[in-house]
Amino acid sequence: MLLWALLGPWGALNARAQGAPAPERPSGASAALTLMECYRLALEQSENLKAQEQRIRQAGRRKRQALGTLLPDLSFNASEFFQDSKSRAGSDATSNLTRRERPEAKVTLRQPLFSGWREFSALSSFKSERERERYLLDRASTLLFLDVGRTFYLILQLEKDEANLSRSADLIRERILELRERERLGKSRRSEILSAQSQLDAIEAQRTIIGADKAEAINLLLFLTGRDSLEIRLSDDLPAVEIVETQDHLVARAQRRSDLEALRQEIEIKRQAVRAARAAYYPSAGLLGNYYTKRVGAQQNIDWDVLLSLELPLYQGGAARARVAETESQLDEARLNYDRRLREIRLEIRAALLRLRASISRAQSLKSAFEKADESYRLQVEEYRRGLVNNLEVLQALNNMQDRKRDYDRELLQTKLDWLQVKTVTEEWPGQTSLMRRGSP
Repeated sequence: MLLWALLGPWGALNARAQGAPAPERPSGASAALTLMECYRLALEQSENLKAQEQRIRQAGRRKRQALGTLLPDLSFNASEFFQDSKSRAGSDATSNLTRRERPEAKVTLRQPLFSGWREFSALSSFKSERERERYLLDRASTLLFLDVGRTFYLILQLEKDEANLSRSADLIRERILELRERERLGKSRRSEILSAQSQLDAIEAQRTIIGADKAEAINLLLFLTGRDSLEIRLSDDLPAVEIVETQDHLVARAQRRSDLEALRQEIEIKRQAVRAARAAYYPSAGLLGNYYTKRVGAQQNIDWDVLLSLELPLYQGGAARARVAETESQLDEARLNYDRRLREIRLEIRAALLRLRASISRAQSLKSAFEKADESYRLQVEEYRRGLVNNLEVLQALNNMQDRKRDYDRELLQTKLDWLQVKTVTEEWPGQTSLMRRGSP
């Protein structure tokens, strides 16, 4: 279908721009929507962005869990021990062990003292994970903007095609009326009228195809924005594209793109994983304290006890060394992914700039071609009336003029879409309010 061929993959909808203004739904079903209004509606609707926001919250909860492992654990424990006791004779210690019932209640405090900084590594890792999810949300919001922009301008292109075809049909109808009058006067042949009518029927067939493509594109925009009314009008408020920035400036600004920042956070996560794996080589220490509120037997007068423990790993069968090697390899992989993504972004910028410059150049050439074709058609009409050219030449001039007009209108919109592509590569599209974070791997 024409829609999918022009639009391309759009499944990665992926995260809402942080701080984006709340959507304002236009009043009335027939209110014209600008590109940014469509985007705000898509931000409000996108389930992918909402799911990404939940992943940010989940990462925040994991960070809180990691913090909890550094804090003391306080609990109250109560137990009632029952056993078969045949004899109660013997010392106090023996009688305490052979009591039929042995109740106990205590308050227990557990505090890890040192574990090779494993908990601190986990805390830093979850903090970086939360930041990574935020950057992924930023990137997904940018991709959503591009998806909305592609659909928005596809609809406008198809509307322009419909308008140009309608204009062509009107001009041909005028030709048919003139030919019928000339036929009545014996100045034209019946075949000329049939040729013009055939061309009119072909235009109507094209309008049917374009109408179907337009309906499909509108259906996609309704899906993206969450609107349910098929009565939708669009208003293009972006100015004509004339200035193209240099590649070096764009590459420099793209260094802080959200997906690059997410990969930087991924590198930090892997770095903390290496640190946590190395903690297996270090000793661990902990404290366990009990305060008893109820005891029986020989220990009933002992109110508290404290246990300090120290564990020094001596040999683990090479498991710790293997874990460290694995996490170091994962860190190297994360760095390679970052380097590759940076090169891909440079490629994207070069390709987007080439497309934009080519679109601007084509638009200028097509404008000149349309102006010449329009003048040629008007001259052909006058020459036909003087008998210098035949009707076939007039129809060919009409077709050429309308084709150039259609190409010019489409290219004007394509320059805007290519400009948006350049802006989304650097995440500087209109209305972008996400705060790009700073950092380096």
